[in-house]
Amino acid sequence: MLQCIFFEDFYKEGVGNYKTAIERTQFVKSKYGEDSTIKVIDPNINDAFSFVLKSKVTILRKHSGFFRKPPNCLIHFEDFSTEDEWSAVVAIEPTTFNLYRHKSGATKAYQTIDVNYRYLPDWDYYTNILLRPNQGVMFRPWLFHSLESGIVHYFRMNES
Repeated sequence: MLQCIFFEDFYKEGVGNYKTAIERTQFVKSKYGEDSTIKVIDPNINDAFSFVLKSKVTILRKHSGFFRKPPNCLIHFEDFSTEDEWSAVVAIEPTTFNLYRHKSGATKAYQTIDVNYRYLPDWDYYTNILLRPNQGVMFRPWLFHSLESGIVHYFRMNES
């Protein structure tokens, strides 16, 4: 099963306008760092992610479009409801997307969620993707992952 896709040059106009919007917004504490109080969702975003995945997707607008300031390397998995879901981040600032394997062998939340996410000796990196601005990753939300510091634009979607 496809778990993760790297993409680049996501926004045709680049990320400059998003950086300007972020400078003027407030961030509030969230489960996975700090999230912006504004949401920005391009009207053509379904088409853009459908092109990346090569399959039709529908953005879950309630859970998408905000900017996230992740805490440095907080291992977690995203919320999800079905196995048809994808998450995506587009780097606004340089960051690193990391995937982890727990010492139990688990790489997915549905294999085990009763683990200490903050005890790093129990975790091994198995993939790191360096992201420059306007590069991103689509990934299954149940994958154990982290982001290093650097603001990202977050999306959640269903594949149909």
